[in-house]
Amino acid sequence: NICVAVLMNELSCILFDVTSQIMPGALSAAMELGLYAMFIAIIIPPAKKSKAVLFVIGIAVICQCIFTATPVLKEISIGFQVILSTVIAASIGAFMFPVKKEVKA
Repeated sequence: NICVAVLMNELSCILFDVTSQIMPGALSAAMELGLYAMFIAIIIPPAKKSKAVLFVIGIAVICQCIFTATPVLKEISIGFQVILSTVIAASIGAFMFPVKKEVKA
């Protein structure tokens, strides 16, 4: 289920941010790479099927670029940058592509 996968991704982002403060640099960098790989594995299959999902991914990428390019926002840890980018993109996607509920009689 995609909801479980996304929830686990978000929890791992939070866990990574908390634990990366005490890890050696090389281990932290490896964990960061694994985090991105896990996120990509979650989003690629739905992106192939849905323009809305592809749009949300694009918004998340733009958000992440803004975090990287803006000096003040660059100070936020990478884990929280990913979390914020994901929440912002998902919120915009929910507004732009609302799920229509079917009324059952």
